[in-house]
Amino acid sequence: MNDTQHQSEVLDPEEHDTPDEPVQVATDGTGPLWQRDYFASIEGTDYAPEDALKLLLREFPRFSPDAAAKFTRRGDPEQPLQLGEEMDIDLQGYGPCAVRVVRIEPRSLTLRTIAGHLEAGRITFGAYRDEESRLVFHICSRSRINGPIRYLGYRLIGMPVQERIWVTFVERVAQAVGGQVVDKVHVETHKTRETASDRGNAQSPTFVANDRVAPRAA
Repeated sequence: MNDTQHQSEVLDPEEHDTPDEPVQVATDGTGPLWQRDYFASIEGTDYAPEDALKLLLREFPRFSPDAAAKFTRRGDPEQPLQLGEEMDIDLQGYGPCAVRVVRIEPRSLTLRTIAGHLEAGRITFGAYRDEESRLVFHICSRSRINGPIRYLGYRLIGMPVQERIWVTFVERVAQAVGGQVVDKVHVETHKTRETASDRGNAQSPTFVANDRVAPRAA
């Protein structure tokens, strides 16, 4: 596959809001800051990490299960996702919400939630190589919940639904690149400390998609 990389594109934190649809940073939420990781090594594919990211930018909505979280792009669906573009989401048990693209790198894509979303924070989708040179696809979110009542519902119902969405997403990416997940999609969830990026002071990804040993499940 073609390994050509594009330059990193970052939305200026001072300009990432629109008057009617500001982003929600983690400090806008309630309760602990949760980091949730979903990742898997993929075997049987010739895709480079950069090619997996290009596929994601072109076809993002197809990887999410519509019954649980249907994504609809507001931009031109014939073009890859663009910096600053929004996607609407019909989220099971919650309703309509949206996210905005704030960072695009050769191996990763970072989104922030827009006001009204169940979560307040950001999520990064990325690809890299594990220690056996297999492709790894990794999703990592860092967020709080939008309101105390919703937080209770999230702990009881939302977390399992969210896990199903992103595990399915990783599995569908594996299929789309012509490979298969090794063992299973690993899921890690833990409370974490707030950083400047969680407060919206920078558009850093939630993880850096460098070649490395794949994270181990907790």
